[in-house]
Amino acid sequence: MSRLSFISLLSPHLYGFYTDLLAHLSSTLGQDFHLLPSAPWPDARRTVAAAEVDGAFQCGLILQEHPAFVPVAAPVPLGQTRAVYSTYIVVPRESSARQFGDLGGGRWVYNDPTSFSGYVALQAHAARLGLQPEFFGTPHWSGSHLASLDTVLSGEADVAGIDNTVFSAALRTRPDLRRHLRVLTPLGPYPIPPVTLRRTLPPARQQQIQAALADLHTQPVGRALLRQAGFSRFVPTTETAYLPLLAEAAQADQWRHTAPQLQRPDYV
Repeated sequence: MSRLSFISLLSPHLYGFYTDLLAHLSSTLGQDFHLLPSAPWPDARRTVAAAEVDGAFQCGLILQEHPAFVPVAAPVPLGQTRAVYSTYIVVPRESSARQFGDLGGGRWVYNDPTSFSGYVALQAHAARLGLQPEFFGTPHWSGSHLASLDTVLSGEADVAGIDNTVFSAALRTRPDLRRHLRVLTPLGPYPIPPVTLRRTLPPARQQQIQAALADLHTQPVGRALLRQAGFSRFVPTTETAYLPLLAEAAQADQWRHTAPQLQRPDYV
């Protein structure tokens, strides 16, 4: 059988998990699954947009821009019963802010303007609260959730919206963060980023991969892989599950046209 190539558009901390996951699928299904090396974000986006890979780990909102791919499975975070995640509004522990509205005019840092959890969700929430575009002050573009955390930690920013699964992973490796940062409030929950497959893959192959992912937690090796990444299992999912993100994005549109422009990071 031919090799099936995958690429990740998600947090770098999950790269090892995806590598091991695809190796496990290769062993289970008898086909070579391969994760492409990490690439600069614009290059990875172009690869998926051009459907040059067979599968992608990608945000549910970005998926709407990649019609060549379809979601087949989504991970369930440990301690939860559904395949959902949240945006954590993270501030320094000594911050005087007690609610979202207290952060007006602060130094906000975003991982990327295409990110749902780190950018769009914040603007959609502000739109629902009826806040003015000036609320966000002059935003800064960090390049990743982990970089955003470090920016708040260093005092270069006052607040960031962080994918809660990334934040939990960071706490597992850097428990000292609890002494310096705190979660002001969560936003969500939202449908979690899925495993997606190229739509033109044979339906039987898509179903086989979906079934293998859904069965992963029933195997000792699979359970260990999932737990190390902060997940309990994969569940089947469909395109319908991600449609609510479009409504959130529509609410955020008003911010995109009037809010201050992000400063581009050096890596782009």
